[in-house]
Amino acid sequence: MTATYDPAAWQIFYAAIAGAAAGLTGLLFVALSLHQQAIVAHPASRGRARETLGGFISLLVIAILVLIPGQGRRLLGIELLAVGVVIALASARFQGQTLRALRPYERRRRLLHLAPINAGTAALLIAGGSLVLGVGGGLYWSAATILCYLLNALDNA
Repeated sequence: MTATYDPAAWQIFYAAIAGAAAGLTGLLFVALSLHQQAIVAHPASRGRARETLGGFISLLVIAILVLIPGQGRRLLGIELLAVGVVIALASARFQGQTLRALRPYERRRRLLHLAPINAGTAALLIAGGSLVLGVGGGLYWSAATILCYLLNALDNA
């Protein structure tokens, strides 16, 4: 099995992601606590805070799943598909709430802002499917998810 589909080959990479995601989640939680009133005051700020926190927590969950020892690619693929579906459904719900709360002229800009994080979620679903099938790029798609989520968090910062 090539590294593309071998979870064991990605252990060090995902251990680093888990540590970074956990640390950034803690820092974000402190920042959100300190600026709670300003964030709650505007729907776009609430949405950005929610997607950044959700992105970091999602990265942590993905890393934990990849780091479970001894599981094969198919089981990991099913797990990533399940997590991807949960993220997609939660994102659709929360993004819809945010978009409905915005003025019409703010919605288009917000939709453009959401494109990278939604692309990251799509990449996670592709990664899961690819692992289940054993073709199509495997865990490299999950690296795209990580990159999209981190770039989104950087933009939100």
